[in-house]
Formats: sequence, structure tokens, C-alpha cells
Amino acid sequence: MLSALHQQLKDKNQRLLLRLSGNREWAHNWLENNLTSLPELQCLWFGVAPVNESQNLQQHLHAKLKQYKKYLGQETDVLIFDCYDGFNPDAFGALVGTVKLGGLCILVTPEDESWLNYADPELARFCTEPYRVEQLTSFYIQRLIALLNHNDDVLTISQTKPLNLNVNDICLSQGTIEASLATNGITAEQQQVISQCLALTNQHDKNAILLQADRGRGKSASLGMAAAQIVALMLSNKLNTHAPYKIVVTAPINESIQVLLLHCQLTLQQLGLEYSSSATAISLSGAEVVFFAPDHLMLHRPDADLVVIDEAAAIPIQMLKPVISHYNKLVLSTTVHGYEGTGRGFEYKLKPLLQKTFPKLTNLTLSAPIRWCKEDLLERISNELLAMALSLPKLPDYQIGLLSNISFSQYHAQQLIKSEQNLQAIFSLLVNAHYRTSPNDLRQMLDSPNMTVLCMDYDGVTVAAALVAKEGQLSPSLIESIWQGRRRPKGHLFPQSMIAHAGLKGFGEMFCHRVVRIAVHPKWQQHGLGSLFLDKIEQWSLACGGDYLCTSFGFEPALYQFWLNNHFAPVRLGLKADASTGEHSVLMLKNINSNNLNPNYAARITLAIDRFAQTHYVEHKLGMRTQCLVPIGATNIDEMHPEDWQDLHAFAFHFRGLNTVLLAMYKYVYTSSDATTLPSIVLDKLTPGISDKSLIKKHNLPGDKALVQQLRLQWQAILSQHSAIEMGSKAGGK
Repeated sequence: MLSALHQQLKDKNQRLLLRLSGNREWAHNWLENNLTSLPELQCLWFGVAPVNESQNLQQHLHAKLKQYKKYLGQETDVLIFDCYDGFNPDAFGALVGTVKLGGLCILVTPEDESWLNYADPELARFCTEPYRVEQLTSFYIQRLIALLNHNDDVLTISQTKPLNLNVNDICLSQGTIEASLATNGITAEQQQVISQCLALTNQHDKNAILLQADRGRGKSASLGMAAAQIVALMLSNKLNTHAPYKIVVTAPINESIQVLLLHCQLTLQQLGLEYSSSATAISLSGAEVVFFAPDHLMLHRPDADLVVIDEAAAIPIQMLKPVISHYNKLVLSTTVHGYEGTGRGFEYKLKPLLQKTFPKLTNLTLSAPIRWCKEDLLERISNELLAMALSLPKLPDYQIGLLSNISFSQYHAQQLIKSEQNLQAIFSLLVNAHYRTSPNDLRQMLDSPNMTVLCMDYDGVTVAAALVAKEGQLSPSLIESIWQGRRRPKGHLFPQSMIAHAGLKGFGEMFCHRVVRIAVHPKWQQHGLGSLFLDKIEQWSLACGGDYLCTSFGFEPALYQFWLNNHFAPVRLGLKADASTGEHSVLMLKNINSNNLNPNYAARITLAIDRFAQTHYVEHKLGMRTQCLVPIGATNIDEMHPEDWQDLHAFAFHFRGLNTVLLAMYKYVYTSSDATTLPSIVLDKLTPGISDKSLIKKHNLPGDKALVQQLRLQWQAILSQHSAIEMGSKAGGK
């Protein structure tokens, strides 16, 4: 059967999703029987290899699901995605792009009822304390099953419902291949991209090109061909006589740049130019094309005549800003809808920066598919399953009087999956407002047991949406383990941070709601709706028994000011930039329950705000901060408090992080009457301008772990001696 189906797909210029629905052994037997007849086909199998795998199946490539990124840029005739190893939306979205024209994506799944009750391994990542995986219901899988069953483009073969299927009876629409691609091997749109890149090199001003497209449209191939033709032009005209003409390319991961370098080499061969190459560079006499990782490019900014940034949406915006500012000629490409990081946020955040930085910004798009047909069935169904090609809800222009028709509502996942239209409207707003959104974010929204979706609607249309997490109310034993640095359970980001980083155990028992994401429709922004929405969320949280409302986000001045304006106060600022955003994570909170019967709760919130100001002051004094969120000087650090002694004890005798107890260390040293007798390594750590790297070198330590261990030992001795003195003083007083 598989042989005939593959031939029909080739004849129709199509790709197809085939679902094998049954137990795993049955599915593996079916695959073995059918793949044996097609030994010439490339097959990529993601999942555990079958037990007692036959020699026929051993020739096919098996890979673990977590390794999927290694296969980006590759191609296969048959992709087998085994859902018994878990359904990871990011992985599925990425791997669908490896299927060739005429190829198949085979989804191995349990039968519907069994799948609903199956302990999907991927579900564990969304399981927050105190839940266990077996207690969870995957509403994401429920939605997936419904879409698979009601889509005519999906071919399903079931173990329990066998059907006499004649492949010739399958009605496939005829796929259309771009005419210029069939004759020239390149589309008219690709040729335009190459021409614009060539024109860019002849301009003397600071200019850039922004190339946007969906997946499979040939972005990386176009950039590779353009790089080769630019090099050829420079060499033939001898326009760069001072030094080799240098094109620097960058991308989120090294593997994703291979397509660009491959097409550059192929074009150089067609042009008759000799070159040498490695995995990251192409060298010619008088020119080179070389890859650098984004972080290297940001920090070192090597000389370059042209910088090409592939898949820019997957690179943190803070990492791109210095690159954009430094170089005069840039070409950036991004995927509008894709696993790399959805490009809508890119368009709304980075595009304005490009327009401000470059006098001339050329916007280009690629709409015609290169690797599959315009009417590709597999792309259509994968976009639907993963909600990757959404449009914003349609709204009239904002007018003040429209607010009277605004309503507030909450949704749980069980409600959302019953209305695909409503779910897509909400998710489209969240996608649009955030720089990077991946298909996994939808699964998190539907399967995390502590998540609630809140919305504001106008006349039945969603104008604002928020994803809110219920956090806190942890057990005393768990709070103690977090405080000691021994446990970091899943979920509860805010109270965990307050316990582990600020040493404030009391936040573990309090109950809060954390605003994970919040978005207002672009057409209705800058009219106070975000603040109105937060007021509604506060009222809702209070009605649910919340003690405080909180949030965590990548620090950006305008966003930070928005939360300040809504009476939220900062209580933590990360020392290192977040890997996904390139920004420093900031935590803010607001006391919403002033009538709480427990007077300790309000005191804890005030203490958290005060200790953050003190910590911020110390970090600034030690040269660890270049940016101050709170006024320097409005602090009181002239005496030790119980929280300081507790922090020092947690570091010395447990596993608290070094940088989380700097305030206590600083206060002890600078309020101690015998500070000069303290070990030099302790004093050096609290000396402005001395980095950990310098400290390690000065004290002949092998690395960071040894530094922390040495400081733990020193503080154990200091605290033990202090305790002995205190005991002696009390005994003498008697």
C-alpha cells in the first residue's frame, strides 16, 4: 500500500499526513511490512526502535525526540513520528519541514480512547506541584484528536477499524509547482531577493533588507545564492582591494546555517569559482563567507562588509540590538509562522527598530513554496494542528464609547477546546504580543493544571487576553527544601524565587496569581485597556482568595513603566540575561488584599520590597549592575536582621546560591567590628570591581564550583565562631 501511495503523492505533487492508530506493536509490524517494499526510500524515525527490530528496519535512521533539532535542514521521504514517546508540538512542527515533495509524515498514535488515557511523557513538563502526571487530563491531546478526526486531508488507518483501502480511491488534489522554479530552479521572488542583495552592496549608506516568509519558501537558499553572487561581483570588479571581502552569517544554531552555506557553494561552482570550505566557512582568494554564533557576534563584532542574519525571530532581540547598531549593511530573514519562534512579535518589536536605525529598509517576502506545492496538504494540516497560521480578530477602530460594551470572562482549557474559533482568537493575541511564541506554548496553555485564561471581549470579539498561573500554598517541608537550595519543583515561579533568591519563606504559604502573559489587540492599544484589564484581573484574583498579584518578564523600560504605573513594585532583578529574550528577568508584585486577617502577609510584601532595594544597592556598589531600577541611597543596611542570619546559614550549611546571599554577607562584613580579621577570600568577594574570575585566579582555585565551596567553608567557620561568642556572652551575663 505504502508504495502505491508514495507514487500517487509524487504524481500529484503532494505530501500527506498518515495516522496509524493502534497499539505500538501493531503499528511497528505495519510499518515493517510496508517499508520493506520501499528499500530505496529515505526514512527518519523519531521514537524508540521496535523490539526485535528486523534487518529491513535497521537501515532506517532512528532518533530520540529530544534530538530533533539536529535534523533541521535535512530531507526525508518518510517521517515517522511516534506519539508513544510523547507529542512535542515544537518537534512535530520542525520535522514536518523535512518531508520531501511526494513524501509522507506517519503519526503513530494509540486509538482515541487509549490516547486520552495514555501517560504522554511530554505531559510531565507541564505538571506543577502538587499534581502528579497521572492526575492530569491532556486537553491538548483531546483537541488534537478532534482535529485529526474531522480533517479530510488526514488518512487514518486503525487497528480496530480495518478498512479495505484502495489507494487509487484516495482523492488527492493536484499540487501546483511554481512555473519559474520548474524551468530555472529558482522562483521570480528568489531572483528579486538576490538582486536586492546585490544592489545593497553597491550602496554607501547604512541600509538593510528584511526578508519574511513562511517555512519552505527558500529563504536560506536565496541568501546562500545571494552571498555567492555578491562574492563573485566583488572579485570580478575588484571592488575590495584593501582586504578580503567578508560576509558574516549568523543563525540560532549552527545546523540551520548549513542550507545557506550549501547553496552558496553550489552557486560558486556554477560560477566557476574555486573555494575551500569547512562546516562554518567558505574561503576564496579575496573573499570569505563565515559563520559566527549570535552571542559571539554581539560581544566581539568582527569586521564585516555584510552581515546576514538567518532566522532572526529565534534570536533574542537584546542580542540583535548591538549588531544592528554596529554594522552598516544587514540582511535579516525570519519565519512568519514556525517552530523557530513566531515572527509576528518580531515584526512589531524589531521592525520599528530597523526602521529607526536604517535610512532605507527594504521589505521583501517569499510566498511561493520551493520544497512543496502551493496547495500542500501536510503544511495545511500541520498549521491547523499547531495553530501556527493565525489571524488577529477583526475589530473596528477604537472609540471611547465602545468601552461600554466590554465584558470580562475566564476560560479553562476544557472550555477552550470546545470552541476552536475562540481558542485561536485568544492565542493569536498572545502570539502577536510576544517576541517569541512556539507551538509548545499552546500545549502549556491547555495542559498546565494551574493555568487560567482571562479575556476582555467587545461585542463577542476578544480584545485582550491574559494567561494567569495559580501559585503558592506550598507545604512547610517543600518550602524548607526550596529555601535550603535542595529542591526546585515545577511551577510556582514567583514564590520559589522569593524563597530561593530572597530567602523569604513566608511567600511559600501565601496564595497568588502570576500574570504569565498579557496582550491587548494592536488596534486598541495605547488607550488604557491594559490597565483596565489588570484592574479586572486584580478583582478576579481577590475574589479567588489571592493575597497578591505578580508578574515576571524581561526588563524593558516601557514595559517596566507600565507595571509601575499599575502600582506593582519590583522585588527581584536577574543578574544574568534570560536565554530566550536576552533581557534580565524582573519580578514585580502588588498587594491586593489589604483586609487579609493575617497581618504577617502585608509585612512580608513590604519586607520583600525593602530587601530588594537593599540588594539592588549592594549589587550596584559591587559593580554587578549597570542599571538601577530603584533610587540608590534610599536603603538601610547598617544592621543585621533575622533574615540576614538565616541567609548566611542557608548558604554555609545548605545549598543556597552565592549571589542570593550577597546582601547578608555585605551587611555582616561592613557592620562587623572585626572585619579585618575575616578571611581574605570573603573580603575579596565583597570588594567592588573584583569579579569571580579574578577571585578564582587570585586564590588559585580550579573554577566556579571550587570558589563557592571555599566560601561555604569560610562562612561555616565564621558563623560557628560567632555562635560560640554569642553563647559565651550569654553565659557570662548569667
